[in-house]
Amino acid sequence: MSTPSLDVLFIWHMHQPYYGVGDQGDFELPWVRLHAVKAYFDMAWLLAENPQMHATFNFSGSLLLQLQEWVEEGRRDAWWHLSRASLDELSAGDRRTLVHHFFSLNHPHGVRSLPRYAELLDAREARGEEVCAREWGEAEFGDLQMLFNLAWCGFAALEEYPRLRAWRDQGRDFSREDRLALLDLHIEIMARVLPLYRELWERGQIEVSVTPMFHPIMPLLIDTDTARRATPQRPTPPRLQAPDDARRHIAQALEYAEAIFGRRPSGMWPSEGSVSPEAVALFEGAGVRWIASDEAILAGSCDFERDRDLWRSWRLNQAPQTAIFFRDHGLSDRLGFSYAHMDADEAAADLIGALEGIARAAHRDENPRPMAAIILDGENPWEHYPEDGRLFLQALYERLGDHASLVPSTPGDHLARGGSSGHLEHLHSGSWILGNYQIWIGHSETNLAWELLGEATRWLDEQPPPDAEDSRAHQSFQTAHQALMMAQGSDWFWWYGDDFSSEQDALFDSIFRALLRRVYTSPGHEPPGRLHHPINDSKTPPDVAAHRVPTHPISPRIDGRRGGFFDWEGAGSYLPRSGYGAMFETTRYVDQILYGCDHDRLYVRVDPGPDLREHLHLELRLTSHTGTSTIALHPNPSGQPRALSPDAPTALVDWAFAQCWELALSRAALDCLATPAVDLRLAVLDGTRELRHLPVEHPLTIELTASPDDWFV
Repeated sequence: MSTPSLDVLFIWHMHQPYYGVGDQGDFELPWVRLHAVKAYFDMAWLLAENPQMHATFNFSGSLLLQLQEWVEEGRRDAWWHLSRASLDELSAGDRRTLVHHFFSLNHPHGVRSLPRYAELLDAREARGEEVCAREWGEAEFGDLQMLFNLAWCGFAALEEYPRLRAWRDQGRDFSREDRLALLDLHIEIMARVLPLYRELWERGQIEVSVTPMFHPIMPLLIDTDTARRATPQRPTPPRLQAPDDARRHIAQALEYAEAIFGRRPSGMWPSEGSVSPEAVALFEGAGVRWIASDEAILAGSCDFERDRDLWRSWRLNQAPQTAIFFRDHGLSDRLGFSYAHMDADEAAADLIGALEGIARAAHRDENPRPMAAIILDGENPWEHYPEDGRLFLQALYERLGDHASLVPSTPGDHLARGGSSGHLEHLHSGSWILGNYQIWIGHSETNLAWELLGEATRWLDEQPPPDAEDSRAHQSFQTAHQALMMAQGSDWFWWYGDDFSSEQDALFDSIFRALLRRVYTSPGHEPPGRLHHPINDSKTPPDVAAHRVPTHPISPRIDGRRGGFFDWEGAGSYLPRSGYGAMFETTRYVDQILYGCDHDRLYVRVDPGPDLREHLHLELRLTSHTGTSTIALHPNPSGQPRALSPDAPTALVDWAFAQCWELALSRAALDCLATPAVDLRLAVLDGTRELRHLPVEHPLTIELTASPDDWFV
């Protein structure tokens, strides 16, 4: 039976925060340059190689601005200068920075694809950063400077520039002239990026959309009290209402994109898919014809039935001129987090099969032209894929090109070709992450940041407008307002609080406060003293919050129900993290893992998440020094756990499943009596295909004391 027709909308979001404080001097970080020579160039180049493929590329205004400033105004970043310097020009601090930061890319696919680069990484791991920074000479530092910038060059650059391939073949012993030539090539590649996207748009292969200029969370900028709608229990900062600034972010992004691409975008991806009725009204007022968010927003906006409601666009009755597309978060997360660990052809086939299933489900409800929206980060996932995602994307594009019923399209084309829209009386206020705004507001740090931003906003609004003939005062006022808009970006708030952390947290905090100080100093005023003090001084690393060790022995009833708090009181817990650096996974296969033991048994409880549907199952893998015991878990009451490791002793003593899995395992069979430690990992499988493993970074090491009584304090 043939598959009914389905428009497949890929929207790749490209974004970097503005890494400068104002429009002069070096950028603090190199990510605009490095992503330009990798994913930004790769993604457009591969589309050009596959003319049958259509997609949408979304650019934040702050990214477009920085790409232009790099190419046309000659601005550079601090790591660019470190890459060019000879050894005698490097201070001791510079050498430490190089040793620490110049391995900042995926190690398996990036660093270890170059033997000399891997050798330097192994030396750093073996000897420590301080020793290497002190003892490495010209050969080591020269190769490190070269290989870091070479490893960041993506597959398109390697195809287009034979010199890059020659340097990879050379592998080591690079000269300073090599480094300078490589960095010149970076600029040459950067200069090709935006013209290539313009060419693809002009020939109708892609649509370009934009995000408001400096990537603010629009509903919160309009009114911070909007956060209470989704999370009424969380504290909010002193109220800030800046709808005029929100309008400026929309207008500036549209105007800037039009100047670059020669035409005005008709669509926008609101920063982090964040929407509210008031924000949609602003988009409609600016002439935006479509926006997008996550299915969690749609689920909160109507009596939601996924197979009936997700496969069309929607219009809010209060702002009917702007269509809203809602992403399939499960499929989007598969591309972002799962397919990197699968064979490329197998992953492409899995996605095609899922889309065929959507097409059949959508046509059962007589939707005349259904669509599925796959929306995700277009730059960060690919470093986790072999060959930066080229094998997977090429396999996917070929299968879509040959498919009779799956039609790669764009939101604009879908609407123009008769895609119908449902109508909403109500729109839930939230973002694509958890259906609320809690990443950016509600924590003591994020609320303090909003408070400082609100003070600066109100102060600037109260200043008398400069005399129209006083050009210097007028420029100072413009500089202050531009700094304020940069500080309104979501990225600074992303790194405050406990949800996300990076090695640059202190730097991001410093940039945010420097931008706010610039609001006051540009017109010649003294900034408040609070802006000189870090906001995130006492930050707790996210992993600490995610994993809590046991406090005393447990012997829970094994009934598969979540209600018995005292049964598991004192157990260790692991909360799977959704945030990974700059990416967030909305799919929740598992809500939490609890564990603990008594003298004889290890107890494990697994609480399934909302996305662990009946066709999926889990494998619990417990590894001690003698081997691995694997147990299959199926999300239905009749799915009895099964031991899958014939070479390992059967550890399972008792089990139950109702609302969760509760397992009792023999410590003796696991051989964790004398050596009281076991590594735990959960794999999420669809048949034999592994979609995910938890924890993501490394197994959860359960330290079991030889005598559980030792846990009592």
